[in-house]
Amino acid sequence: MQPLGKQAKGQAPAVTPAPFPGIKILEAKPLEDNTQLTNYLQQRGISLQTATPFCQAVSFAIGTRHYEAIGFANRSGGYELRNNWFKGSSSPKDITYIPRGAGTVCLLEGFMDLLSLLEVRPRLTTGSSFLVLNSLTQLSKSLEVLGRHRRVLLFLDHDQAGRMASERLLQSVPNCRDLSSTYQNYKDVNELLVAKPRQAQRLLQGLGARKGAKKQGL
Repeated sequence: MQPLGKQAKGQAPAVTPAPFPGIKILEAKPLEDNTQLTNYLQQRGISLQTATPFCQAVSFAIGTRHYEAIGFANRSGGYELRNNWFKGSSSPKDITYIPRGAGTVCLLEGFMDLLSLLEVRPRLTTGSSFLVLNSLTQLSKSLEVLGRHRRVLLFLDHDQAGRMASERLLQSVPNCRDLSSTYQNYKDVNELLVAKPRQAQRLLQGLGARKGAKKQGL
């Protein structure tokens, strides 16, 4: 990664999802069609219709430079920030809980996975609550929220850290079910959606459907 003072004009440095010191949120407004941000979402397989209820167009500053990204708010007022060249977050870092008054909660690692899941199964919004970690470092914060639900469905990444987190939750959280097998050849839900959208539809077709609830454990 280039030092902050040496990046090309108009380009912010790529960063990890951890809070990046010096990010100042300037404005959050509704997403609009036919913009660079919505084009980025389309590249990730996400429609504006799916993203609008959960995301905003967020203007932010790093030093004297101003940028714009897809913003996904957490419960403490911080934002996860994504566009086609930037991946970071503002402080404070926290989980995002989206309650739906449901006995089932879907646990996901990042908000792109949430949007990907809802892109292929929008009916889940009426039958499940959602908890997005925004980073596995926030896992301990999720336990109290997960404990409020009768069922916990895991959609964590297919990497070592994701598997370890899933194993921990399966051992400690009652009625917990790992559904990562639905994207077993891909790192996460979004990677499956981008690579094989029709396959994503087929593999996730039972989620949120009443007829398939027993089969899928919902």
